[in-house]
Amino acid sequence: MTDHLTLDELLEAVELVDAHLDSAVSPEYVAQPLAHRWARVTKVCEEAGEVWQALSKATGENPRKGVCGTEAELLGELGDTASAAICAIQHITKDTDTTWAVVSDALIKARTRVAAHAKEATHA
Repeated sequence: MTDHLTLDELLEAVELVDAHLDSAVSPEYVAQPLAHRWARVTKVCEEAGEVWQALSKATGENPRKGVCGTEAELLGELGDTASAAICAIQHITKDTDTTWAVVSDALIKARTRVAAHAKEATHA
């Protein structure tokens, strides 16, 4: 991994990918926006399945196959899942500021839970 996007570049990329996916969708989806939304959201589920496969391969979960995957492949699939999720959010919001707010809110919520857990642990 040598190239990294700044936050502004990331949001530009999200907007570009979202616009491309909207413009390149089959005519059936154009006429059925709810189906298009379902397709974009369920892409996240598809990518999550690929994360599971990569984890299975990287850890040798299947004794018949043994370890046949790498951590780099696992990280790549996690990245694909995160990208699909952010693009699904953008598909719904059509606003990169709102998309980033949704992602930020989720991270803030996780951080708050961690802080609360740490506080409870120190008082226990």
